[in-house]
Amino acid sequence: EHILDAPPELQRLVFDPKSRMPSGARLAVSCQSQVPVMEIPGTSAVTATLTCRSPLSSITLKDERGETVLHYELEVTGKLVASQGKSFHYLLADVNVDFRCFLSGAGSASFTEDGRPVPAPQTLKQRG
Repeated sequence: EHILDAPPELQRLVFDPKSRMPSGARLAVSCQSQVPVMEIPGTSAVTATLTCRSPLSSITLKDERGETVLHYELEVTGKLVASQGKSFHYLLADVNVDFRCFLSGAGSASFTEDGRPVPAPQTLKQRG
């Protein structure tokens, strides 16, 4: 198992209405990593595929102003790469991770120029 290091922007994400950060009540961050999958003896042949899952969800906060929703999506894509060593072949995964999130509803109004709440999205890709 390999864990990608979170980019600095995601190690502590705060939606701060006083400073209006992040701008527009939304954030998009990408990172890439090469993940070792396995070592293959030089005389062996292997067929492999990579399947990536990309979660999409939201969390709702209710307070005196109404409902504020944090929408988030983690899009994971990648490809398998073979590398040759002296007596082994190495199977690696080149992984790209795109994280998108934003607020909608009552609490998002503090982040907009006109003071109106951000509407809920049809998809996060349109918002990122």
